[in-house]
Amino acid sequence: MFGGLLNPICGLVRTLRLRHTRDWDKVVDQRELYFRRDIKNQFDEPRFLVPDHGMTLRRKDGSHITDADAAILDRETGSLALVQLKWPDIFGLSPKERESRRLNLLKANEWVDRTSGWIADRNAKQVAKALGIGDGASELRHPILMVIPRYTAKFTLNDRLDDRACWVAWPEVARMRIEQKQTADPLTELGREFKGGGTLASYDRPEDITYKLRDLDVCLSVL
Repeated sequence: MFGGLLNPICGLVRTLRLRHTRDWDKVVDQRELYFRRDIKNQFDEPRFLVPDHGMTLRRKDGSHITDADAAILDRETGSLALVQLKWPDIFGLSPKERESRRLNLLKANEWVDRTSGWIADRNAKQVAKALGIGDGASELRHPILMVIPRYTAKFTLNDRLDDRACWVAWPEVARMRIEQKQTADPLTELGREFKGGGTLASYDRPEDITYKLRDLDVCLSVL
């Protein structure tokens, strides 16, 4: 009932994966390609440049450090964002599946650390040149690191998300682009708004509720 009425796509995706495993595995690597296309649709030309490929970060001796799945260059402000894309599979009510997705997201902390070390004290223009992105990046700005999961950027309040990057779920990116079309510097605003996963909304604990069941009082308390 839940899947059919509220989220039929989740059921469809899970069924396709189970019934057509070989085809699923064959095309799964194309997810980043389509994710980059979605980013390009939100950050479109001529103001923004979103390369249609990922980039490899290397040491001076040419050895591999890590990869940047995507980059976004704002030609008007000179802001440059390097992006780690995360596309975890949809999970249901299984705690084991949920924990697997949570740990997968937290691995992006390693990417943030390695990419920050590679950038060091270089400005956006120097980093753009090193990656062959093109002209337009600013000498006065530092590159912005973004981790963009497809579905959610938070699993628990106890997870430590490296605050050298912003952690923002794709629906939040799309919402901000719709609501703030006139934003002067959208990449910097995203970086500031969702630094380390963003600030938590205020929470007011609901009052306790007591249910009387014959001779038994049951108190429901939310901590």
